[in-house]
Amino acid sequence: LYTSGSTGIPKGVGVRHRNLVNYSQFITQRLKLAQYPDGLQFATVSTIAADLGNTCIYPSLISGGCLHLISYETATDAQSFAKYVAQHPVDVLKIVPSHLQALLLAPEAAQVLPRRYLITGGEALTPRLVETITDLQPTCEILNHYGPTETTVGSLTLRLDEFQWKRSTAVSIPIGRPIANTQVYLLDLLQQPVPVGVTGELYIAGDGVTAGYLNDPER
Repeated sequence: LYTSGSTGIPKGVGVRHRNLVNYSQFITQRLKLAQYPDGLQFATVSTIAADLGNTCIYPSLISGGCLHLISYETATDAQSFAKYVAQHPVDVLKIVPSHLQALLLAPEAAQVLPRRYLITGGEALTPRLVETITDLQPTCEILNHYGPTETTVGSLTLRLDEFQWKRSTAVSIPIGRPIANTQVYLLDLLQQPVPVGVTGELYIAGDGVTAGYLNDPER
């Protein structure tokens, strides 16, 4: 899989099968997919060359669900997307907050949102966007998700109903706690743990750590 390229040129990352198994198994449990014997309808609105869509791709297939690969033209036009989901209702959607924000500016905003689970990732999620989502679709459960491609799609997640976001003064929604078989550390420049409330660098360990960069093992 390739990184988004937001910090330069996209880098190829060697993801092992076992990395993806650990992640996909966690998502199936986190979304309680076993309680839907007929499977859910998943949609991915990003390129399958990057990792964002893998939150929907593999969990949908291993749980007996249906996967909708939404074209770029449809995914970037609220009217077209709303028309598509009206014909093919979607239960689970993974999307970048700014992409979703653009779609929600349209009159068809409520129709764009999934019926059960909305998973955000790739950027900071703001309380203001959460408020917009909950006003439009109160029954949609929101999960904030974070993780670089180097640690397989997602390493931390937060259910919004587990966080008092309406009372919080934070400018963004927290990224939550580690997924299964994953450890995270906040360290200083000497790679020592920082005290609570002190800014540090996020280090991620565990079963999600991938094999390294393509043709660049030293890095």
